[in-house]
Amino acid sequence: MQLKFNLSTPELVDLYVFNTWSAPWKKKTRQRMAIFIPLGLILFAAVFFLEEQYAIGAAVLLIAVLWFFLYDKFYTNRLMQFAKGYYNHEINERFWAENTYTFKESHIQLSNEYIDSRIQWKAISNIQEREHAFWLFETLEMAHIIPKRTMDEKELNHFKKLLALKLNFK
Repeated sequence: MQLKFNLSTPELVDLYVFNTWSAPWKKKTRQRMAIFIPLGLILFAAVFFLEEQYAIGAAVLLIAVLWFFLYDKFYTNRLMQFAKGYYNHEINERFWAENTYTFKESHIQLSNEYIDSRIQWKAISNIQEREHAFWLFETLEMAHIIPKRTMDEKELNHFKKLLALKLNFK
């Protein structure tokens, strides 16, 4: 099975945000930020209330509440904006090269104008099926994005069967 495609900005941004923030292995970091920063702000607000500076204390308390409820969305949006700039066509042309993935029995062949590599099936440590793509992870930070838009229904089913056979994908 052979697929040729160029990655799109949304696919690259989605991968960046996932690796940097949304991934299961980032859960503890997200939980700490959700709890400890608002707690610190609440203690800070308490100091202002004790000093009878109610307006400042209320403002800090409001920031703590907003942080608790909105920090994930805010942080995700900031990461998305950064990633869109990072994957700029002029700065990082290598992300926009046409990739050719050939899925063989023994390995995966990746080639484009910058790289020609052979990836053993056992090098793939994890698979994520997302709404618009499959992510084949070699490490926690490095994944091969295989967009579903490059396959028709028959090829998609064949690809899923190949992943199930080679990588125990369900």
